[in-house]
Amino acid sequence: MKEDRRPEILEATCRAIARVGIRSLYIRHVAEEAGVSRALISYYFPTRAELLAAALGYAEVRAIDEIGDRIGKGTVPERIEETLLLEIDDSPAVRDNWIIWSEMTETAFFDESFRPSMSLWSQKWIDNLASMIREGQSEGTVPSGIDASGAAERLTAMVDGIGLRWLLGHTSRDRAHQLLRGAVASELKL
Repeated sequence: MKEDRRPEILEATCRAIARVGIRSLYIRHVAEEAGVSRALISYYFPTRAELLAAALGYAEVRAIDEIGDRIGKGTVPERIEETLLLEIDDSPAVRDNWIIWSEMTETAFFDESFRPSMSLWSQKWIDNLASMIREGQSEGTVPSGIDASGAAERLTAMVDGIGLRWLLGHTSRDRAHQLLRGAVASELKL
């Protein structure tokens, strides 16, 4: 049976996007990065759009797994704060994921076919945070009167905005963390 080469192609796609951006990305960049033929990439991903959508999903799952692996066992508010702070981290994987997310967002402005994938992954982040907030409400560490979905959406939007400022060098990681800690305390009424 043939080995499934999708994961290595998607990993190479993520590295290539982080290196050259989406507008400058050609299948040959991915093929070179993965050390495979363009035909093999086309075998798994018949169109560039399919490859890019799959790469976004791959990058998001990779980010979720990395954050999940690094989250401690504190209270729900502590875990929420830690989750958001890990989004602004100087590790190469986090920076690459931000570049990929930013590139996909920009592409979605001009190519509506990217919007459903972007919306799906954005909603997954919001739903995950809302679920954590509800868990905190159940255990009594988060006030019960907080609208979990609204708070999660506002926190996600704040991470998106601060993350771009950090990625562009307009704010430091420490300042971004300070702002996010304040946002968590404000949203969760801590």
